[in-house]
Amino acid sequence: MGAVLVAIPAVPFGVCALLLVGGGVASRLGGAPAGVWRRAAGWLSAGGTLVALVAALAVFFAVRSGDDPALRAVWFRAGALEVPFSLQADGLQTVMVVVVAAVSFLVHLYSVGYMHGDRDAVVYFAELSLFSGAMLLLVLAANFFLLYVAWELVGASSYLLISYYFERPAAAAAGKKAFLTTRIGDLGLLVGIFAIVRQTGSLDYGAVFAEAQGGGLGGAWATAIPLLLFAGAAGKSAQFPLHVWLPDAMEGPTPVSALIHAATMVAAGVYLVARTFAIFAASPAALDVVAGIGAFTALMAATIAATQRDIKKVLAYSTISQLGFMVAALGAGAPAAAVFHLFTHAWFKATLFLGAGSVIHATGRQVVEELGGLARRMPLTAGSFVVGALALAGVPPFAGFWSKEEILGVVAASHPALLLMLLAASFLTAFYVFRLVFLVFFGPGSSAAAGGTGRGGEDELRAQAKAAYRESSAAAGGTGRAVEEVAPKEHPAGLPRESGPVMVVPLLLLAAASLAAGLPGAGFLGRPLQSFLGLVETGEGAPGTPVWLTVAAVLVALAGVALAWAGYGRRSAAGADLDARLEAGAPWAYGRVAAGYHVDAFYARVLIGSYTALAGFLARTVDAAGIDGLVNGIAYGTLRVGRATRRLQSGEVRDYVAAVVVGVVLLAAFLLGAH
Repeated sequence: MGAVLVAIPAVPFGVCALLLVGGGVASRLGGAPAGVWRRAAGWLSAGGTLVALVAALAVFFAVRSGDDPALRAVWFRAGALEVPFSLQADGLQTVMVVVVAAVSFLVHLYSVGYMHGDRDAVVYFAELSLFSGAMLLLVLAANFFLLYVAWELVGASSYLLISYYFERPAAAAAGKKAFLTTRIGDLGLLVGIFAIVRQTGSLDYGAVFAEAQGGGLGGAWATAIPLLLFAGAAGKSAQFPLHVWLPDAMEGPTPVSALIHAATMVAAGVYLVARTFAIFAASPAALDVVAGIGAFTALMAATIAATQRDIKKVLAYSTISQLGFMVAALGAGAPAAAVFHLFTHAWFKATLFLGAGSVIHATGRQVVEELGGLARRMPLTAGSFVVGALALAGVPPFAGFWSKEEILGVVAASHPALLLMLLAASFLTAFYVFRLVFLVFFGPGSSAAAGGTGRGGEDELRAQAKAAYRESSAAAGGTGRAVEEVAPKEHPAGLPRESGPVMVVPLLLLAAASLAAGLPGAGFLGRPLQSFLGLVETGEGAPGTPVWLTVAAVLVALAGVALAWAGYGRRSAAGADLDARLEAGAPWAYGRVAAGYHVDAFYARVLIGSYTALAGFLARTVDAAGIDGLVNGIAYGTLRVGRATRRLQSGEVRDYVAAVVVGVVLLAAFLLGAH
């Protein structure tokens, strides 16, 4: 079984290497080989994740039958510290690896259709395989060193995918922003790992968790270490104040957005806290901080999502908000409830993102005012999106209802003050997601949606960006990267139509999961999923949510849907009128919420602006005038002294004799004067 564990991340890594090497050879050959390899890349990538999924399911059934799969080998030694290459699979890791592999496979399969015709498809699928393999390795790691290696691989591959359309300045900037913002949290994680080694002398999960449960972390470190680990989790899972990278990550291809939001990068932070919960449980103060940040993030992001006009931005802020629910559950001492919501969220958020991708692929538009009436032309996409929306809103019996009500129950028991924040976030969640449903699929059809260019939106932007890149490169006097045009996808009569089977089938499978995935954790079935996870619960909430709270949660969700219907669900232009009324009625507040409370602007002005101003001062004053001035001054002084003293070397013997005579006379005078 150890070989099967290795195969789960190794197969996607191997596919990545194969695609890069094979793609390089095919590009040199050109012509038919390059085209064949480009068309085969997606199927090879999807096949690799399918193999990983089959291996993950084999491990799942082995763990369920009582087996304890593990692999351990010494990687290297640093003094007295032994760093193992160790993999393991317990209940938590098994559930996570199945979710990651399954969602990754469906996203890879969907990408085969979505990226059809893209001349850089080989690179795209190689990066997508790297991303999936890195997340699978992160989940299966059995020590902090290997976890950190995989953690950074996830960050690097996300940078490559977010900035995939790097010819567009916005995409290049989004990739750098995601990479650098998450690095801030990663620094906290790295320091936390250093502190763990200092306190316990080990990197192995089992040894560290045993020390934590026995009070071995000691004193202030018992609180400092979990907070440092949470810094890394907040970066990857986009929690305040490190949430700003995730909305901009929408610049990548839509399937990448689905993978990031559903099962890979943002799930890593929640998984990290759940995996290391034994460390967090030793510090109630750290748990209170985690719960507060999670609840605040959930409500803040939900308010922003309600004001966004880009379909992908709405879903991006929705992800931040739902991650806030998970983090609040972790802080409430209920990691099983958090992982349960992560489990259900993976399915319905992937459904929503891939549904949005289907809309963008068909219409070339992603601004909600430019869409409408698509349910008639794209019924399968519309139906899948509605199922995902019902699950996200928490309407029974869809998946999100079961996991969200459990989170509300544990938070109500341990942090009653935070319950109102989460209920408000639940109301806004139902409102903003059905705002999308009514405007995009059931609103009046817009001319852009009904008679658009018929060209994939991101493909069109990519073609425009390549032309701009070529012009800027020519203006700079260089050729830059070799740029090829992307073939447009023309639809008959220029009208949007349902996506092809390779895109629709993953959507339908995800929609089915969005309906049924909550049952394994449902209270009336005994919460078998939570029991299988094997996580220690420290929260005060007993399994099961009070009836009054379940009723309140459902009513809140239905109230949000009703408000969305009242504002956006009619055949008239009432939707646009409601947005206009909100903006006109409170322009100051509405503008600031829509701008994300200007957190980005604050960072740009106060943090980045201050840093660049300080760097400019140091460059001009300290470096140019100080350091360079000193070095240049020494050189100039040496040159002047050399020019003055070279006159003493005339080459005339009589001058040298005269100088010797003068020197002897002066020396004799000095000696006689001394006596």
